[in-house]
Amino acid sequence: MNLKRLEAFYWAAKLGSCSKAAERLLVTQPAVTMQIRELERYYQVHLFSRTGGHIELTEAGKALFSYAERIFGLAEEAEEMLRHFSKERREILRLGATRTYAKYILPPLISLFQRENPGVRVVLKEGGSLQLLEELMAMRQDLVIAAPPRVPKKVRSLPFRQEEVFLVVSKNHPWFGRRQVGIRELEEQTLVVREKGSATRSAVSKLFKKYRLKPTVSLEGEDAEFIKEMLKDGDKISFFVLPSIRKEMEEGWLKPLRLVEERILLEVRVFFLEEDSLPPPAKGFLKVLLGEGQLLSSKKGRLEQPPLALGSGP
Repeated sequence: MNLKRLEAFYWAAKLGSCSKAAERLLVTQPAVTMQIRELERYYQVHLFSRTGGHIELTEAGKALFSYAERIFGLAEEAEEMLRHFSKERREILRLGATRTYAKYILPPLISLFQRENPGVRVVLKEGGSLQLLEELMAMRQDLVIAAPPRVPKKVRSLPFRQEEVFLVVSKNHPWFGRRQVGIRELEEQTLVVREKGSATRSAVSKLFKKYRLKPTVSLEGEDAEFIKEMLKDGDKISFFVLPSIRKEMEEGWLKPLRLVEERILLEVRVFFLEEDSLPPPAKGFLKVLLGEGQLLSSKKGRLEQPPLALGSGP
């Protein structure tokens, strides 16, 4: 069915006048009349009876009007739904990040963004890298900051920064006075690890596999604070990136150590679906990252970041 003809009929029936329907549709009255007549001619029915300058619906017209009312009612609901989503895309930034970045890296950047965009509400979701990428693919996140072990082909990304993963011990551990450790020494230690799917866990597992190590794993946890607590007695070790232990390093009870043989590096990236379809808040947050010098142009293709300062570390 020709929807333009149906629309002309619908508004003429609803307003009781072809001239009022023409005003509503921003066309001439003869145009409305012609559309209705074409509809009647095509289906060989009379939709209106005209008496004394008034139009009334026939039985066929009443039946058609009930369908048209539902059709254009649904169209109005669909339009309202799209307006809602359009407004949400202008007013909400849906941001996903790994737990370390959500807690230690992003807060000052989000505060800067909100000072420049006071009308935007930020919804921050913490989680594992793979879980967050699944949410991005399902369009439940606008941007995801993570270092996943593998990336879906449909997802695009830009480099954000590079993190080094350190072996970490407490002040009660015999290695606290050292600066580095041989990788074979890890076989004699009890390890506390992050949950499966985390970037740190994946990077460390690859290293163990490369050197054919099978250290003793006593605990596995999602919460960094829980893992830190488990290190206090000095009989366990773990692996962290520096931002997540900065406070404990300053307090002097946790220390990062490098491995003698090689460094463990994570490339943290900002993931999104399509740059052209990013909502305005997401584009604005990328600008904040660019302004802070954290996110690099994809044209450069490499990370340009100063060497990690370890201070009084190893």
